[in-house]
Amino acid sequence: MLARSPAAVAHAAAAKQHTPAAPTPPDRPALRTNWQAGVNLTADLTGDFLAPGSDAALRAAKADGSTSVEIVATWYMPSATASAVAADAARTPSDAAVMHAVATAQSLGLQVLLKPQVDVLDGTYRGLISPTNRAAWFASYQTMLIHYATLARQLRVGGLVVGVELGSMVSGPRDTTLWRKMIATVRRLGYKGSLTYAANWDQLHLVGFWRSLDYIGIDAYFPLVPQRHQSAPTIAELVSAWHGSYVAGGPLDWVDEVAQLEHTQHRPVVFTELGYVATACTAAAPYALVPTCPTAADPTVPSQRAQQDAYVAALRVWSRVPFVRGIYWWDWPTDDNQTTDVYSPRGKPAERTIAEWDAARGDLVAGR
Repeated sequence: MLARSPAAVAHAAAAKQHTPAAPTPPDRPALRTNWQAGVNLTADLTGDFLAPGSDAALRAAKADGSTSVEIVATWYMPSATASAVAADAARTPSDAAVMHAVATAQSLGLQVLLKPQVDVLDGTYRGLISPTNRAAWFASYQTMLIHYATLARQLRVGGLVVGVELGSMVSGPRDTTLWRKMIATVRRLGYKGSLTYAANWDQLHLVGFWRSLDYIGIDAYFPLVPQRHQSAPTIAELVSAWHGSYVAGGPLDWVDEVAQLEHTQHRPVVFTELGYVATACTAAAPYALVPTCPTAADPTVPSQRAQQDAYVAALRVWSRVPFVRGIYWWDWPTDDNQTTDVYSPRGKPAERTIAEWDAARGDLVAGR
């Protein structure tokens, strides 16, 4: 969730040479039958997924029309230079809690993806970690990944996310070799579900192992309007911005950039994360917990309308891109964590948008 690199800007320009113009998005809700209508179920404490509020959150997702859920389990590093990842006894969901959440979701008919990820306790963004001993870090990470791959196999989970936004750890040929070996190990364990990696929006072209996976996963926090924007953009402006976002020296066509990646890697795309906080400037920096527009009159004023409009625009654009197979909204907290979660759409107009579009699943012809 960082500023975009010059190399990524160059890739965006090259994309226009290879991809046709995107179809005009519909003004009404309409999704393909095979669309993965998903949410990210998140926990703050080790037992959150065991609490009644977690079951209620999954039931709410199902009632809104969700068909899939990513169950997030976070391990931690004490600092950016630490050479190991480890479960936190207070915060990492226990295996019993993960198993309960999986069983509950499956009983509701939801497809499940397990999504282990890494956070840094000193606040460093995970995409910038720099372990003192990279070999030791990868060995530790593989232990975590094998643990969840084994759980995924035992629980008959449909998908596993092998990594999340680890840009600094996927950036060279040696890293690529290590990731391919880890992915092969997961397969040798007998796991038959789909595999993906969740790349941050500005790190898509760092990943050298997409073809070892079933899906290209994107945490799609693409900035759509410049921070100098004076007010919350309209839905029409946001739809246009996906095809010509004036940021980082733009205009930048995010649809073409993702299309180029799909074109070269021959893998379908899922948005493993996409979300917006309820503030007027959320479209300028969707990756920020407190997005600000320095010249706006009220940069951080809560705006549920701005959040909802961003949801609508994303669905209008990406529902009509044939190789995009779904969106997993960030995030979907348990009932106990809902009031403090700035990204949550629950109880806000954005949740109504999710329900309206999910109800229209099947109203587009597959492949169109």
